[in-house]
Amino acid sequence: MRDLIPKRGRPAHELRLTDDGLRLVDVSSGLVIWELVWRGVRQICAWKEDLFVVDLICMGFRLGDESTLVWCDEECNGWDALQERLEKEFQVKAEMWWRRVAFPAFVANWTTVWGEDGTGAPILLARSPHEPGFPVV
Repeated sequence: MRDLIPKRGRPAHELRLTDDGLRLVDVSSGLVIWELVWRGVRQICAWKEDLFVVDLICMGFRLGDESTLVWCDEECNGWDALQERLEKEFQVKAEMWWRRVAFPAFVANWTTVWGEDGTGAPILLARSPHEPGFPVV
């Protein structure tokens, strides 16, 4: 049972803003997991992952015509700076979407924060990014 409880501590990933975009970096190795440029973002989504004891707010970015999302979560270093930058780049303020995602608890509450998929419907993840083997773009 102890293995099912999420371990809080030093974040494993860091969000690094660049002049024209964003990188997600593995803190221990320094490797770039994904990188994007703002002009390539087609959709921004937010949702929650149920981690049994707590919820984890996540944000995904659809790039170009890709059907998958690159994603990060609120535990990443740099989350607050990302929210400030989204306001500058996309006129998206956290107060515009946060309550829709945060409540009710333990429900995914998938929300398109900015953009759409061409049909007007949000893009759904086939499975949780926290599952083992989830593809990293």
